[in-house]
Amino acid sequence: MFKSFKNNLGVMVIAITAIILNSCKDNSEKYFSDSLKVVNPANVERTDILQGIPVVNELIGAGLFNVVDTLICFDAEQDGKLFTICTLDGDSVAVIGIRGQGPNDFISTVLNKQNFYNGKNDFGTWVVDANSSCLKQLNIGKSLSSGSCVVDSIIPIQPMVSDAFVVGDTILQVTFGEGNYDLTMTSADGTLLDKEPLYQIPVDKSDIFYFYSARTGVSPDNRYLVMAMSSINQLNILDLQKGKARKSVSIGGVQNRESVMDSERPDWHTPAWTYYSNLALSDKYIFALYRNMAYNYPGDQEKKSGELHVFDYDGNPVCIIPLDRFIYVISYSPENNSIYALGEEDKVWRYDLSDAKL
Repeated sequence: MFKSFKNNLGVMVIAITAIILNSCKDNSEKYFSDSLKVVNPANVERTDILQGIPVVNELIGAGLFNVVDTLICFDAEQDGKLFTICTLDGDSVAVIGIRGQGPNDFISTVLNKQNFYNGKNDFGTWVVDANSSCLKQLNIGKSLSSGSCVVDSIIPIQPMVSDAFVVGDTILQVTFGEGNYDLTMTSADGTLLDKEPLYQIPVDKSDIFYFYSARTGVSPDNRYLVMAMSSINQLNILDLQKGKARKSVSIGGVQNRESVMDSERPDWHTPAWTYYSNLALSDKYIFALYRNMAYNYPGDQEKKSGELHVFDYDGNPVCIIPLDRFIYVISYSPENNSIYALGEEDKVWRYDLSDAKL
């Protein structure tokens, strides 16, 4: 399962980078941002290796997960149910949700990086159900208290949406169409608020699945959209309160366009390298999971232990945290100031950030 997940990670999170970028005449030089800050890795504090604490030691079949309040929600199907809920200590709580077309059902399940909390027994996370063109508000608290899956809101989204987020009364949607990557704004009923996209970048369709791939999240206060790029060594930040105000940062610098794509496999249009593979956001910090490995056939090379590149929301690097193992997906828990990480063999580990003085 994980081999399939790794090979398709770029496809799962297509093109999020575009939502913070202006169109540039010379893309190969500026990489779609005229505000790129390049930082020498030697000037960034590097902590001791952070040791993971085992939380889940059995196969759970998860590809993505979110820490939500004091629970963990995995998109791990068990006994016909789509979501597995555990405590922060890894104890099983429930399995909820079924595949179907009912008001509380799902056809596809992509957990985006956005949670909500309205009080005890009224909290959860948002799920992009792209196959039904909907963004669904999964209320985990109500589901557990009622004994059945509860979806509070169903918001229509456009076809070809790779990610979507709720910010106040506005729905931000990242789409691909007609040779462009767009960030559009709609109301909750799907009505376009502006005929012109907030951002639109002309792209080469041959690069659609890979060159722009990134993992996107929304800060807990819904002010920032953050994109950790996969094929380019770059992290991007969009300040939603300031319209098109954006920041980009690279630890070590970016490469030229010709070296981004795998020259030995031009027909596959695959990237040569993977940089950031996931991210997690706290009130103060951005945690970007740095893989730094060749994209194709990672089984043919020694897997590198992960690193967390930590930034503030001004795009300043705070530190680099080496991890003790190879990691795929991360999520942040404010409850115990920890990063939860999904690793090989579907095992979950907890990394206490106080050990890194954060």
